[in-house]
Amino acid sequence: MESITELRKICQTTAKKDRSNVYMRYVCRFFSIYITRFLIPLGISANQVSLLMIITGILASCFFLSSSAVLFLLGALLLQLWYLLDNVDGEVARYRHFQKAGSMVSDKKDSLLEGMYYDMINHYIVNLLVPTTIGFGLFRLSGSEFYILLGLLGGLAQVLMLAMFDARYRTIWFHLKKYRSVQIVKAEGKSEGSPEGKAKEENVWKYGFMAMHYTVTYPTVMNLVTIAALFNFIFPVGEWRIGLLWYLTIASVLVTGILISRTILNRTLTAEFCRDFIPSDHT
Repeated sequence: MESITELRKICQTTAKKDRSNVYMRYVCRFFSIYITRFLIPLGISANQVSLLMIITGILASCFFLSSSAVLFLLGALLLQLWYLLDNVDGEVARYRHFQKAGSMVSDKKDSLLEGMYYDMINHYIVNLLVPTTIGFGLFRLSGSEFYILLGLLGGLAQVLMLAMFDARYRTIWFHLKKYRSVQIVKAEGKSEGSPEGKAKEENVWKYGFMAMHYTVTYPTVMNLVTIAALFNFIFPVGEWRIGLLWYLTIASVLVTGILISRTILNRTLTAEFCRDFIPSDHT
């Protein structure tokens, strides 16, 4: 069996290229390889790890149904494990590829489509369940049915946020199928507009929106849940879940609404298609 150092070279070949998720790159990747090393000799496939990941996410959400601060903390820790497994399935897939082909996966574009598919299903399930079950837990704690509605609204906003991105790619894909061939325009060196336009965009509102958007996506949501759970456990005065749920719901609704409005009003789909593709004649 390879050492941890060797496994990192085989299984984490794309990690250095993923600069968008600092928590995944510097925290999760450090721990996930140990789980990968444990699972590899058991003959578990990447798809089986993906299934285990989904089950772990559902189980973590079930703990949020309780009014107990201890169970809420256990659920938050399980959610951290769920996110680790989101790394492990890819690492196992790269190791199995190395075993079979004798070569390493050096780019995410070489990853299996099935893994990406399971990741999408996984996030639809967990993103819906986390705010919803927190709302039910607060209902059991306070007796107020309002928290059920608040949790459901937050869960639906989270799912709609995901659906927006998926709908964008589906729309572009269906449009691409109308053409016999399409040339993909490389991202390097493309102009994003005039300096004056950039100066207009780079303002407080833009960065404020970016910050809010970041806080309602994973792993930030998961880490906010963990912080609230730790505060509830260590400082039992007050209920941190209430503030957490309010913020997740309001911020998710605002971000989703802004994204939808911007897509429709600014015709960003059309602009994105014209920027990234040069189609030939229609089929």
